[in-house]
Amino acid sequence: MAFVIDFERLAKADLREGETFMKLLGGAALQRWRARLYHTIRELEIAPERYPEAEEATKLGLDLRVAYSGKRPHVYRIVFRIEDHVVKILRVRHSSRDELAEDDL
Repeated sequence: MAFVIDFERLAKADLREGETFMKLLGGAALQRWRARLYHTIRELEIAPERYPEAEEATKLGLDLRVAYSGKRPHVYRIVFRIEDHVVKILRVRHSSRDELAEDDL
């Protein structure tokens, strides 16, 4: 059964921020970034449970998972949780950024 993808408000803002940055690198870079990112998100629809626990999950006491998308130096972390048959994407952040804190969610 396919999972439903739900982007939280902060994840949508992260995507806009990522697109703004990638536009600075040119149209081709933006298209590659989008294609890789949405390919990873489509994989979440099929088997989100195959992705590992996010590094900050234990510290925050939350069931968070992470999927990585992109190629260096433009690797992004897709932080999500699974609720029934819904994948809630909480954040989409560049992998070089600090771990998430409670106020980042």
